[in-house]
Amino acid sequence: GDGTSDSLGLNAATSGGGYAVASHAYGESGAYTISEMLYDGAAAIDSISFSYENIFCATLPVKLYFDTDGDCVKEGYDPFLTQPVTVEVDSNGIPIDTLSATSGFYYSSNGNIGDVYAFKLISAPGNMTVSCPSSGIVYDTLTAGVFINPIRYFAMNCTSGTAFDLQVNATIPVTGIHDQWADIYLNNTYCEPVEGTLTLHYSPKYAGTPSQVDPTPLSMTGNSIVWDAGILSSTNSSPVHLHYQVNYGTTTLTIGDTVQSYFTVTPIVGDTDSVNNGCVIIDTVRAGCDPNEMWVSPSGCIAPDTAGNVLQYTINFTNVGNDTAYNIYVLDTLPANVVPNSLRIVTASNMMNVSSSFNGTNTVVKFDFPSINLQDSAACPQCNGGLVFTVRTVAGLPDGTALYNRASVYFDDNAPVVTNTVADILGGCTTGAATRKSADGKVSVFPNPATQLLHVVQTQSGFSRYAITNAVGQELGHGLLVPGSIGVLDISGLPSGLYYLICNGADGSYVTKFLKM
Repeated sequence: GDGTSDSLGLNAATSGGGYAVASHAYGESGAYTISEMLYDGAAAIDSISFSYENIFCATLPVKLYFDTDGDCVKEGYDPFLTQPVTVEVDSNGIPIDTLSATSGFYYSSNGNIGDVYAFKLISAPGNMTVSCPSSGIVYDTLTAGVFINPIRYFAMNCTSGTAFDLQVNATIPVTGIHDQWADIYLNNTYCEPVEGTLTLHYSPKYAGTPSQVDPTPLSMTGNSIVWDAGILSSTNSSPVHLHYQVNYGTTTLTIGDTVQSYFTVTPIVGDTDSVNNGCVIIDTVRAGCDPNEMWVSPSGCIAPDTAGNVLQYTINFTNVGNDTAYNIYVLDTLPANVVPNSLRIVTASNMMNVSSSFNGTNTVVKFDFPSINLQDSAACPQCNGGLVFTVRTVAGLPDGTALYNRASVYFDDNAPVVTNTVADILGGCTTGAATRKSADGKVSVFPNPATQLLHVVQTQSGFSRYAITNAVGQELGHGLLVPGSIGVLDISGLPSGLYYLICNGADGSYVTKFLKM
């Protein structure tokens, strides 16, 4: 198909049969038609033609580091970047992609031998800039027989200035009837060193004495904890990590109750963006959970945006084993209705490399934490890590579009730990198909009939438990609901037929029917 031919011989006369294996090297990727002809001497006695798609795939690694001594050489004492950057990718002079990373990324290229790829830094944190190469662009070339290219480096350094931008991100994996614990990550996106002070206002419903407060706080009064967060700078090797656990008092909390936590980092005067100096997290009390968890903001029923909604995903992972986890990575199959190259890293707890691939339907993103050496559960809070990223939905999605997401966390060579599924429904869940509304509006289920996932939407916020029964009242499953939000129930294991969903909680009991196909 490329205008060349190969020939080889086999002797079937002496052995009673025979075969030959031909190997042909294509210089370019593409779809080819291969024609094979079998000759007996000079006479063609048989032929066959078939199609073949040749794809040359290579991995192009790029790393980003803070060049401590300005020598443009990555030494062991030069920390990898922990602040997010945005990179534009072009192939043979044509922009083809945009990606976001912190410490580095592995770009998967499907091209032709000789193709030149350029990676151009188009945004950097604060007043940090590329010092080497001075152009702010690194180049790579696809080479025959090379499938993982050598690492290319961006050396980063600081320009002059005294600006700073402090920001706080928190993950709360556990909000239970006995306690709540969380990890807080602080950054300064500028080089200018600033001493930060973090204040946590946790829910007074946790009236007991806080525990596992790390590092030692400046004060604990009322329902507040104050820490001296130390010196914050974009040149830090990782975000400053703080941890706390607050406990119940004389009585446990009620399942389905809501609690609010507010985090703020100061100083605010002089901060270039004071909006990200604080974050509020409203959570629902649960009986138990897996600390390897994902959540999304906004969540549940959201109004569609003509330009696309920006969804922020947070993933927390915890080493609940009894040995150190040396390497951890997270795989996230992005929802089909998001724009993959709109993904932007907000923060990561440790050095993290990003790579992605397309599986024919969705983009799969790998967040890799090499040599993280996450301590075991006996050494918590040094057993926790996480990341936060945003991604934009496709513009103009119709009302009722559902976006589901969950991730798999891999601890060394162990089987993956799969997080919960989070869901967003565009359109407010009040218009569209009639099957999304129940007669009295207390609870709606959709789709109905359903095949794998059943959505439970509450218009009253008092239902915290559910059970599924068949027509004769036999219970086939049960679990917890988050009052006022969407529950996503996996019904794939149920046989086809009619079922009843029974919801219970502060609003009493409510029963509705659904059909499993």
